[in-house]
Amino acid sequence: MKNYKECKKVSIGCSDMGHLVLNFPQGVQRLCFDEDGAYSAYVVEDEKIIIPEHYKKQVSCTSWLRVYDDTGLAVKFEGARIEVYTAGNFGCIVRLIK
Repeated sequence: MKNYKECKKVSIGCSDMGHLVLNFPQGVQRLCFDEDGAYSAYVVEDEKIIIPEHYKKQVSCTSWLRVYDDTGLAVKFEGARIEVYTAGNFGCIVRLIK
C-alpha cells in the first residue's frame, strides 16, 4: 500500500502568527500550528492510503476549501469531500475524495 509521503506535497501558506484560515461552504476555521513559518501539505487522493494515528482530523467539508495565510489566498482544493489532518509543528495532510 502506498504511503502518504509518496503523495504530492504542496505549499499551503506562511504565517507569522502560527495559523492559517480555512474557508469552506460549511464555515470558517482557523488551522493552528505549533510554530510560525511556511506550511505544506501532502495531498492524498486515494482513499486506501491510511492516515497515521498521530494525525488528527481538523476539518471535514464538501465541495471546496480555500486556505488563506497572512497575505491572502494561498491555495484552493476541490472534491466531493475534503479532510484536513495535522500533526506536530508543521505536519499536514489534505485528503481529497472525488
